[in-house]
Amino acid sequence: MNGYIDFHTLLLPNFKGGYSDEQIIRDTITSLNTAKIKTVVTTSIFDPNVDNVDDFITLRQQAFESLKEKTKGMALPKIILSAEVCFSEKLLKLHNINKLCIGNTNYMMINFNPKDYSPKLLELLDKFIIAHNIHPIIAHLESYLQDIPQSELAKLSNMGILTQISCSSIVNRATRKLSLQLIDNNIVQIIGSNNNEYPKTNRNISDIALDILNKDITTNIQDVVKPSPQYADAVRIMRYNLSFGKYKHIKNNAGMIISNASLSDILANV
Repeated sequence: MNGYIDFHTLLLPNFKGGYSDEQIIRDTITSLNTAKIKTVVTTSIFDPNVDNVDDFITLRQQAFESLKEKTKGMALPKIILSAEVCFSEKLLKLHNINKLCIGNTNYMMINFNPKDYSPKLLELLDKFIIAHNIHPIIAHLESYLQDIPQSELAKLSNMGILTQISCSSIVNRATRKLSLQLIDNNIVQIIGSNNNEYPKTNRNISDIALDILNKDITTNIQDVVKPSPQYADAVRIMRYNLSFGKYKHIKNNAGMIISNASLSDILANV
């Protein structure tokens, strides 16, 4: 598949935390194109305690139409509508919850309060998977690391639960080592830009030197001084710090998910 696929992007305007400023929306599309992101999975927050599935789907579609209107004349990436679902026991009783999956797949982005992690939560997740035949993907795993030990996180894949980590955790040198370790240990399966944070200013000399030493540079060396979308930076860092097999597998996982590939293929050890 040509181009990258980005997960966890709150791109839909004026909907569940999406941008309201038209120029910011257009700048975001430009940064996605700069990063060669051809497909974006939008993940607007769905809370079963306050949201109704059908109403959510209707409003999401309206926001998507608004996005197309606000970006007329621009090359839009392929947009796959999805949601980031706040996990709770209420989800077990919703009959139309599959409408919140990623496109037409059986994969769903979810979140929960890390402090709620317990054997009971794992039991509820297991019941949810069995009841709805849905494969959860825990969004922005970095926000769970202070409360949940890696040994516990490793149990998730054995339950058929995938995880996603934000690109900023890979790019940030303070968290890079741990993030790459989570990927290498098969705890993390996909990455996402988390709104595709895009620096507006050029890099300074010290940053450029570190980028060159760490091989965190664009293919075109002349572009090294320019701002770089964090997704593109994260992909380059993985390429130079992971084995080729692991890098390729993580890079391909996004395409496998939106194609509704089997869970075993995505979780395959490399």
